[in-house]
Amino acid sequence: MRIVEQENKSQVSSEDLLELLQTKREEGALLPERKRPFLSGFPLATTALGIMIVALGIMVIILKSDIAVLKYDITDLKNLRAQVASLDPTTQVKTIESRLGDMKKEKDAIREEMAQLQAELETIKTEPKKEIHKTPNRVRHRPPSTNTKVRKAMNEEVLLKKASPRGMLFSDFSHAASLDLIPK
Repeated sequence: MRIVEQENKSQVSSEDLLELLQTKREEGALLPERKRPFLSGFPLATTALGIMIVALGIMVIILKSDIAVLKYDITDLKNLRAQVASLDPTTQVKTIESRLGDMKKEKDAIREEMAQLQAELETIKTEPKKEIHKTPNRVRHRPPSTNTKVRKAMNEEVLLKKASPRGMLFSDFSHAASLDLIPK
């Protein structure tokens, strides 16, 4: 059977193959090329990629704003935590005790200063008594008045009272103008 099959088959020569190839080329050259529409010039994958990039950019902007809000919230929470910690009675007691200790130290320092000042005051009290006995008494003179007319008038009156007999001088010029006798 193998022999029969081989005989049924015809042998193909290289010339036949070349002719077939030429005819195929001629048929392909006769078909006109199709023009592509404008929209089909853009690849679909590039458009999809551009849309995805824009969407990712918008998401990044939204995430940055959310991160800023979260940072603000975290700082608020830290402040609240500090407030709650300060409201804790044990910490309040510790701060009050530390203040009390500081006040006691200041009180002791003030007492020491007071003791020093009292000692200095006692020494000052005793020193002036010793110095008073050593210094001679000084006589104080009254400074002369600045108004010389007043001083001269007072001196004249004093001199006239000493030198004049009783009833001769008038202390007031209105009596002098009258010629009435001075009562004795």
